[in-house]
Amino acid sequence: EVGGALLSSPPPPPPPPNTWCLSYQGSLELELIGERLKETISDQREGLSRLVDRVQKSRVQRIPKKVRSEIGLSTPEQRRKLREVIGERRRKLEHQLKGVDRQMRSTQRRVQSSVRKVVTGDASRRVRDYFEQNRSKPTFVKLLDKSSFFMGVTSLLATEFILLHAPELFWAWYTVFMMLMIAARVPSYTHKRWHYFMYDFCYYAQICNLVQCLFMPKACWLFKVNYAFAMGPLLVAVILWRNSLVFHDVDKVITVYIHILPSWLWFVVRWLTVDLPEGRLGRLAGLEQCGGFGWGGYINCCLIYI
Repeated sequence: EVGGALLSSPPPPPPPPNTWCLSYQGSLELELIGERLKETISDQREGLSRLVDRVQKSRVQRIPKKVRSEIGLSTPEQRRKLREVIGERRRKLEHQLKGVDRQMRSTQRRVQSSVRKVVTGDASRRVRDYFEQNRSKPTFVKLLDKSSFFMGVTSLLATEFILLHAPELFWAWYTVFMMLMIAARVPSYTHKRWHYFMYDFCYYAQICNLVQCLFMPKACWLFKVNYAFAMGPLLVAVILWRNSLVFHDVDKVITVYIHILPSWLWFVVRWLTVDLPEGRLGRLAGLEQCGGFGWGGYINCCLIYI
């Protein structure tokens, strides 16, 4: 029983530590930490002092050598003189800046008044007020836009009427209408410095068409070439260049007619004049009887253009 009690009893607690030793070790650690802090603070103070010295030296170096040589920086009196010189120069610089600012403001006012006079007609009227007042007014349509719209719609109706009711005269309408459009485009493109666009293939095709209508009405080989030009490159150009029939834009109307009218002309000659009576046969009658298409004349005309 005694042995079982001894085995079941807990182990004895360890002896208490020596409190004097622990307190001595803690004091040593605190002293070491204090010394490290003192070293760190002294290092930072030295770094700050070096930084201040560098800043002062840099400020002194910024002062002109002539000023430093004249007044020096050794005594308070000399430092006071230096401050006076720097203040005087600062005042002069501020005065110059004020003069420049006045000149800029006067220039800005002159430019603003000139812009107002150009836009509104009155130098004292703001551009913002001018546009706010004119915003509520109805849109003014130019006389040129009205005229071009009227001529575009009228020319389209006249072309359709001649094509359906008098196909034997369509060549005459094409000749007059195309010559007028080219004559109107030449001065316009020359003024815009686009005159080199007049060397484009579409104008060469118009010249070929006019040559056949006026001088060679019975030439089958030229008819085949013109038919190929009109039904091929000129019609494809309408899609590629996105031509649009905008009646109030003269340039777009002329562009559409230049690319489309040749195909209408040769379609009329080939198909709509076949069943006409003997008395209504036009100048280009008989071209519908031409034989098959040959590549020789087409290639020759392309080489002439190139």
